Amino acid sequence: MPPFLQVKLLRALQDKTITRVGGVEPIKVNVRIVAATHRHLAQMVKEGTFREDLYYRLMVVPLHIAPLRDRKEDIPLLVVHFLDKFNQSFGFTKTMLPEVIDRMTEYSWPGNVRELENVIERLIVTTPGDEIDVASLPVSLHVKPVLPKPGAKLKEAVESTEKYLLASTLKEYGTLQLAANVLGIDRSTCFRKAVKYGLVANK
Repeated sequence: MPPFLQVKLLRALQDKTITRVGGVEPIKVNVRIVAATHRHLAQMVKEGTFREDLYYRLMVVPLHIAPLRDRKEDIPLLVVHFLDKFNQSFGFTKTMLPEVIDRMTEYSWPGNVRELENVIERLIVTTPGDEIDVASLPVSLHVKPVLPKPGAKLKEAVESTEKYLLASTLKEYGTLQLAANVLGIDRSTCFRKAVKYGLVANK
């Protein structure tokens, strides 16, 4: 969030007033704010990229939600929820085979719940017939990462995993911007790492 927007948000939280775009008169509001981020805000405060006063204003009741890969027991429940949601949205009655849910549970979901939701929406729209099987899954859910050999250095293990995630996400989503969104990083970071691993040309 740019600094000037942080100032405006802080003022709205403190004074409980907003000013419409193009307006001049402040308007009193009575709202509750629910804020979410995948960024490490405490570290950003130390680095000076996020206002300390806004940080503490937002941190009234902090909730930490673990990434989807650390709560795999939630995946089947989320799958059922999103299946119902998109079946209703598109007027379908599609079902999913148990082995598909098993494959989804094994996957690491670097894009967390948003990636899972996007995958299920795509499966609902693109799968012919009323039954979603393993063959319908995206490439990234078919390929398992190559684990580093025992005794490998930590740096090698991290780079191997990072390269796998980048390669599979780029192959699945097609563009750097979409891959960056799914992985929760900015486009420039995604491009730099993709060049590092030889996944795209350095142009």
